Amino acid sequence: MVSSQRCRNVAPSAVIAALLTACGGGTISAPSVQTPTRSVSSLASSATACPIERYYHFGGSCTAGRLMRGGTVFKLPAYRQISASFKLPPYRKAREYAFTFADATGKGDIGKLHGHGFPRYPNPCGGSNCPGTAFLYVGIRVTGPGPLAPAPSIFAYRKDGGFPGTTCGEAELQNGAWDTFGATTAPVGDKLTFDSAIAYVMGTVSIAVYCE
Repeated sequence: MVSSQRCRNVAPSAVIAALLTACGGGTISAPSVQTPTRSVSSLASSATACPIERYYHFGGSCTAGRLMRGGTVFKLPAYRQISASFKLPPYRKAREYAFTFADATGKGDIGKLHGHGFPRYPNPCGGSNCPGTAFLYVGIRVTGPGPLAPAPSIFAYRKDGGFPGTTCGEAELQNGAWDTFGATTAPVGDKLTFDSAIAYVMGTVSIAVYCE
C-alpha cells in the first residue's frame, strides 16, 4: 500500500508512472516474496551497462544488473557524500529484465546528449509547480520484453550533512521538461525514503530528487 503526505498531479510518463493509492482510492499489494531480497550491486556488469549508453552521461556512481525473482535492491555507492538504493519487488519473468542506475549532482558532472546540455531541475517546468532545489539526479534504463505492472518500489537516499530542506520529492524529465510525481516526504536525519507503486516501461528516464 502506498502512503503519501501530499498528492500531486501525475503526467503521462515515458518510462515510469507513480500510482498513488492515496489519490486514486485503490490499494496495490506487492506480489508475495518467495526468495530473500538480494543486492545486485556485486552482480552488476559495469563494463556492459555503465554508464548508460546513448544517453546523458551521469558522472557519479553506476550499477546495473538483472532482476532477481525474489526482489532486487540496486545500490549506488556514495558520491559527493550522497548514496542511494532502489528496492524493486518480485516480478514474474524477473530474469528477463535488466536495470541500470547512475547518479550525478548536476554540478558539472552530467554530459551532453546530441550536443545539448542537461536541463537542470526545475527548468523547464512542465507541470503547474516545480518546487525546491534538486540535490541529486538519477538516470535509469530499463530493458526487457514489456512493461512491468505497478508494484511498490522504495527509493532511498542518504546524504551526509543533511538535506537542503524539510519537504522533499521527486520529479521526472518528460519531453525535455520536469514534472513532479509521487508523494512528498520529510527526511529523517540523514535519510530520505520514497515508497510508491511504480509501473516501469522500457526506455530511459531521468529523475531529480529535490527539497524545499
